[in-house]
Amino acid sequence: YFLPFFFAVITVFFVLFYLFRLHYKCAQKAGFTITYLLFIFLFFGNIEDAFALNEISVFLSEPKWFLPFLVLLSFFILYQIKKIREGHSFHIFLNLSLLTIIGYELLMFGFDAYQTSNHKSELVLTPISEKNKMPVYIVVLDEYAGDGVLQTDYQFNNVYFKDRMTRLGFGDIKQTKSNYPLTVYSIASLLNMDYLPESVLTKKYAYGYKYGLGAIRNNQLTDIFSHWGYDINNYSFFDMKDAPAFFSNRIWGGGIRPVTARCMHVRLYKHFVAFADKNHFGWFQHFEINHNYKQLFDVLRLTTIRDIGKGKPSFNYLHFMSPHKPFLFDSVGNKLDKEKLAAYDQNDLQQKAYIWSVKKLNQLIFEWSKSIINRHNGNVVILILSDHGPYLKKLKARSLDNLCLVYSPSGNYEAWYSGITNVNQGRILLNQIFNQNISLLKDTSFQLKTKDD
Repeated sequence: YFLPFFFAVITVFFVLFYLFRLHYKCAQKAGFTITYLLFIFLFFGNIEDAFALNEISVFLSEPKWFLPFLVLLSFFILYQIKKIREGHSFHIFLNLSLLTIIGYELLMFGFDAYQTSNHKSELVLTPISEKNKMPVYIVVLDEYAGDGVLQTDYQFNNVYFKDRMTRLGFGDIKQTKSNYPLTVYSIASLLNMDYLPESVLTKKYAYGYKYGLGAIRNNQLTDIFSHWGYDINNYSFFDMKDAPAFFSNRIWGGGIRPVTARCMHVRLYKHFVAFADKNHFGWFQHFEINHNYKQLFDVLRLTTIRDIGKGKPSFNYLHFMSPHKPFLFDSVGNKLDKEKLAAYDQNDLQQKAYIWSVKKLNQLIFEWSKSIINRHNGNVVILILSDHGPYLKKLKARSLDNLCLVYSPSGNYEAWYSGITNVNQGRILLNQIFNQNISLLKDTSFQLKTKDD
């Protein structure tokens, strides 16, 4: 993936250089212009994120302010380039700046490698024996509601699915909750087994969002399993250290997502997705349905055929954007197509298609769980959770009641108590399955102002 991307970028900018050279009738001015444009293309996301690091400038990281700001800045800089006299020594400054950036990146790369090799978890851990190194699967179903919300707000009784899962050997943990109504916050607390700092929660969402992504990327739970010799398989749209996001960025292959994630074309697409979803662009909803539908079935298929016979245990994190909208399934479990999207009122669809997606997910997760258990002869740990529940109009907030199903070879689920929140899931997993002695935190849920995530 990288070489095609590299050559495509180089080709486009060489063509632009030629066109600007014709326009300016000056190779030096064309070079300055292309240097600026290439910088913006490659570091678009870094600039956007930098504004979010400070509470004063965080508003500029929002697309409605950042994009006009960048356009005005570009006009100003291109105007200044046009005024530069031929033979100006500004290119010396650019070359020195580039060498400084390369040197800084090499230094930080070495520092990060040193930190990784000397990593010590904040938790006190004891070694585990080889016989205890069984595969672990954590599955997150985005916006899957708890039983109470399904029954009260959607008039749907989930007992059939729960009975099938318990007969398969799962423990159905009652009255569980998420800690936060925002996906990034919720997953950060789940994987770090700790709450986010209060200072993050009191700041604007853009700041907290960037903080949460960093916390997921460097989370404690995958660090622990990596330290124990596990392969880390990340089937999600979040980047993790040494385990890039599996889900493609839709524009260029997911295999180079660490390179492209902050490029202009990827960030602009991401902003457009949010805008199109908010304004109910039917044609785009159909595109997103096709994309998410494919990824759901790709991951379900891949995880049932990978990692057997590799000689190393695996820790697998799966995150499905369902039953989160755009809803993927119709009333009989087939993919929701253009005609069905157009036939339903959006508000009506919000209520009905959510349950259609829940029903189909129930079927898929049951079949997938049965396959995983059989493949590993029952010697496997599966934790099926949701990050939070759906948005409820009557509360004008997202529900915090969520899903929690646990499978372990022992069938002993007493440690997973009624009312547990996601922040303690990893702690109990390490204690119960891997004989650790980690203290639990007080279960607390925060109802924050939410954004679509």
